[in-house]
Amino acid sequence: MVDDARTDTPEGTKGLLAPIQRIHRSRSTMLRLSVAGMLTTLVVGGVAAVNQRTQYTLEVDGEQLELVTFGSDVRAALADAGYTVDERDVVIAPSDRLGDGDTVTLLRARPVTVEVDGRSEQVWTTATTVADLVAERGDVPPRSYVTPRIDSPVPLDGASVSVVTPRELLLSDNGGPATPMSSPGETVGEFLERARITLGPQDTVTPAPDAPAEPGTPITITRVTTAVEKVVEPFEAPERTIDDPEAVEGERTVTESGVPGEREVQYSVTRVNGVETGRERSSENILTEARPAVVRVGTKPRPAVPEPSNGGVWDSIAACESGGNWSINTGNGYTGGLQFAASTWLAYGGGQYAPTADQASREQQIAIAEKVQAAQGWGAWPACTAKLGLR
Repeated sequence: MVDDARTDTPEGTKGLLAPIQRIHRSRSTMLRLSVAGMLTTLVVGGVAAVNQRTQYTLEVDGEQLELVTFGSDVRAALADAGYTVDERDVVIAPSDRLGDGDTVTLLRARPVTVEVDGRSEQVWTTATTVADLVAERGDVPPRSYVTPRIDSPVPLDGASVSVVTPRELLLSDNGGPATPMSSPGETVGEFLERARITLGPQDTVTPAPDAPAEPGTPITITRVTTAVEKVVEPFEAPERTIDDPEAVEGERTVTESGVPGEREVQYSVTRVNGVETGRERSSENILTEARPAVVRVGTKPRPAVPEPSNGGVWDSIAACESGGNWSINTGNGYTGGLQFAASTWLAYGGGQYAPTADQASREQQIAIAEKVQAAQGWGAWPACTAKLGLR
């Protein structure tokens, strides 16, 4: 049977098997036993090597690797995979001995400089992202402002992380009441920006944007806007006057009434906290022309009024009524030194001198006063004439 098997051996292997075949045909018992022992050792050693081969999963900083090792110790397997474990690193495994199918987790430590509200410290962490670092610390309040971004990686060679925690300030915006508001910001400008409060180009803020945002600080935002408004307004043309030598000087007679026109006026309107504080005309456009009024103005000299014989009495009454001011007009309905009501002045002929007493001379006012006194007596000036003993 051996000869049959040898005969069936493929041609390419005959050279390799020749020594074995010669040993097999040898009649030496010792040679046959030596070769058999050597083959047994090779087979057993190969089986043992296969049995020591371990497949496992290595997860390093969140990344998984499928590896094979011939060691049974976790640390040795990590070294075999090329990882040196530092005392700050974290190794997670079912046990110190590595079993087939085990998962080994290696979290490598990295140095991080953490600054919280200006206070800095150096820490070691196995966190691979800023978010993991924040969660690991547990002392970062919600709505804190963290840089770099929360989803940024923390490199193995280290990083710097800045945290600004929220603080509560009192904000008055656009003239409104002061309201508590929380936002992370070391300055007033950062506080407003991170609270998503924007300032217009003309707005002002107190304190200044670069001032420190200390808890409880009152902040006032004044909103200033400038807008363009277009308004249609009536307007009158300047009156046209004609001298009338037949009319008394100062007498005016309208011979042709004016007609107002219309114009579109553009204003630049400034408002502070919604209240208008300024309005400047920037342009105008005539829509309808105005027609001027025509007025005849008298140029004939007024008749001279003789000096009253009892002018001193009237001066005394004027001193009492108006402080001696013959051209006074306070807007209370009484004018002139003797405080004529408009109706009285016109009823007794004052219109021939002036529309109201304050526009007439002292002598003209006394002339009308004498007419009033003749008709009504000194009672027309009850308080002052009684004070002067005239009645």
